[in-house]
Order: sequence, then structure tokens, then C-alpha cells
Amino acid sequence: MMKSLYYNFDTNYRKNKNFHILGIDEAGRGPLAGPVVAAGVILNPDFDHIEIKDSKKLSEYKRNKLYKIIKKNALKVIVEISWEEEIDEKNILEATIDCFKRIIDNVKNIPNTILIDGTKVPIHGRNIKFIKKGDSKSLSIASASIIAKVTRDNIMKQFDYIFPNYDFKNNKGYGTRKHFEAIKLYGSSPIHRKSFKPVLDFLIPITNLTKRDLDCLGKKYAAISIVKNGFEIKEMNYNKPNIGQIDIIHLENNKLVFSIVNIILNQNSNENSKNFISFKKAKKTMNVSRMYLSEKGFVENVRFDVISVCFSDANPSISRIKNGISF
Repeated sequence: MMKSLYYNFDTNYRKNKNFHILGIDEAGRGPLAGPVVAAGVILNPDFDHIEIKDSKKLSEYKRNKLYKIIKKNALKVIVEISWEEEIDEKNILEATIDCFKRIIDNVKNIPNTILIDGTKVPIHGRNIKFIKKGDSKSLSIASASIIAKVTRDNIMKQFDYIFPNYDFKNNKGYGTRKHFEAIKLYGSSPIHRKSFKPVLDFLIPITNLTKRDLDCLGKKYAAISIVKNGFEIKEMNYNKPNIGQIDIIHLENNKLVFSIVNIILNQNSNENSKNFISFKKAKKTMNVSRMYLSEKGFVENVRFDVISVCFSDANPSISRIKNGISF
């Protein structure tokens, strides 16, 4: 069977049929919000797929389909993420380079050649090649571009649950007109890159927020921490009138987790007060969780957590107590 042009490009870097190539690409250098995601893919040397190409040239449906195919046929897939804090601290280029370096460190003894999309950056190592527009030439790089893009898009869809006003599920954090308008109207969110304009111009100091605003923001910080740990948000503020509310419901390793968020405004509060949930609130949580499980038909593999968010300075501290609610 005739091989694709992408496969043949990689063949130029193979000395024999067992030669391993690590392709590296990233997604998300340009957006105003969210992380930059880099992926490294080592494909089975015999693997080819005519539909694999630059992720930007594929529909979302096709990317998701190929994502599964690549994962199934790759010898190794590595994903590294630099969140907005790291981007603001270092700058977007350095944060991206650090992701690339972490991928290479992860597979030091495997690839014979490393192909990185883009122009040369300060990454030193044996057999590293920088390929301009590599995601439109190399099967390995194109596969990495699909893994990075799908991973990042899924993260931004999760953030859309938390911050529905910014339309992250559609713009993926990029500076669309609707996104700019939302920033001007609602201010910048915690996942916006504060080193990017116009984000910096619309930061809202915590000292300007009411107690109610802080309560809402604290729940969002708690949810962000769950997403950054790689778990899936299922519901925010799941409410049953006259019965109760569960702040966050998320899926963690096939376990459904119901979380109550405690907002701490006094940094001198002791640990017991930070994690305290009254018996009345615990009972309401149990009742609402039963209703949720009944609605969704979920098997009762569940856990009840307490997440404490302490606003002691500009960067809230977050702690989570697993099985923190007693009944």
C-alpha cells in the first residue's frame, strides 16, 4: 500500500525500520487564557494514516477520532502543560520550551531522532531537528499536534463550566470579539494570562470584592484546582430548591466526588474551622447527592470531599480533604 507524504517525510530520518522518532508540537501559545499544552508522540514505525495532518486543518470531529487512533497506535504519548501562572512568570516562549524539555527528559533512552515543530529554540540534545511547519510535513509532529490540540480543547471546555461568561468552549481562550467584550464586562478571570494585554487592564483586585463575590470566586478556584489535577467537572452549583446544594461534582478515576467548598477570609483560622461542615449541611449534601445519583443512574462509587479556599493574599491557598464529610 502506498504510504502518505507525512510518513515518507519521517522515513528520511529513519536509518532502519526499527528507528524511533519523537515528534513534538504544542497548542495554545496565542490565547489570552488557559495553558499552553505540548505533546510528544513516538509512533510505531509501521504505522501510517492518510488522514493525519496539521490539527488546525482538521474538524473537531476528525481531530477527536484521530486522537484515539494515535493513542492506540503510538509506542508512547507524553503531554506536558504550562499553566497561566508559569506563562506569566516566564513568558509564553520560555514556558513552551520548558514543556518541550520535560517531554525530552521523559523519553531520554527511547527516540533515535527528535523532530520539533517550528524554528530553532535553545534546546540542546543529540539528534534534535527543528522542522519549520513540521505539522504539515511530518507524521510524528502532526500526531503530536493533534494530541496537544485535543488535550487543550478539552481543558478549555472544562473551564467553560467554571466561567461560562467567556465562551471558552468555542473560543478556546483566543481573543475573539465576544471574548474581548466579556473581559471588559466581567473583568479578567483567574485563568487569564495576566502578562497578556488587555487582560492586565481588567484585573479586579480581591479587596474590591464583596463577601458574596468571594464566595463565588472561591468555588471557581476550587474547581480550577480539580481541572488542573486532570479530573473532569460534571456539575457546578448543583441545586435542589428547599433541599440543598453541592458546590462541585467531578469524576476522579471512575469515582464520583461531591465537594463542599469552605471559603476562609481569615488567614488565622485554625485547621478545624477550615474543614468544618455542620451535621445539617452534611445531611443536605447526602440528600442532594442521592437525587443526583438517581437522575444520572450512576453506580454508587462515590466520595464526599471538603475543599477549603483561603483568601489570605492575592493568590488563594487551596486544600482538599478527601472523605471530609461525616454523616
